[in-house]
Amino acid sequence: RTIKRKGVVDALENMGINDGDTVKVHDFEFEYFR
Repeated sequence: RTIKRKGVVDALENMGINDGDTVKVHDFEFEYFR
């Protein structure tokens, strides 16, 4: 919820991220699913 509110989801989607892609931000890593 927080990353969506901060605009991170929009930025990732503008960069062409797809469901199942791995996102790494510093030492935090997660799989993206809308």
